[in-house]
Amino acid sequence: MPKLHAEVETIAFCSRMIDRGWVTTALTDDEIVGFMACDRGEICSLYLAADHQGQGIGEQLIAAAKEAHPSGLHLAAFVANTGAMRFYRRQGFVETGRGDGSTNDEGLSDVKLRWTPAPQKTKTEAM
Repeated sequence: MPKLHAEVETIAFCSRMIDRGWVTTALTDDEIVGFMACDRGEICSLYLAADHQGQGIGEQLIAAAKEAHPSGLHLAAFVANTGAMRFYRRQGFVETGRGDGSTNDEGLSDVKLRWTPAPQKTKTEAM
């Protein structure tokens, strides 16, 4: 991805997400190895340290978001981020639209994704 912001701007943005209560951190041995920022059902950021990917940590963060937002979640991911796309699809997210990059700072094509819980079966449907 292109580097668009100075480090101080990135730190300030992360500070605002933390102050607003959007951030959940993932800890391993008292070390932060990742985080997710979620605002009213929109996953704004999900990052894991490279050496902690593929260990189920991202799945745990998504599970916490699903529990906190049982009516559904949504997000945008860059088309070029094929690993993220595979991950979100494994978590039950489906594509709802695409963008040409004109609505994000990076100018990169993106995919809108949504997770909606499966409808609960009624007692008569279960019989």
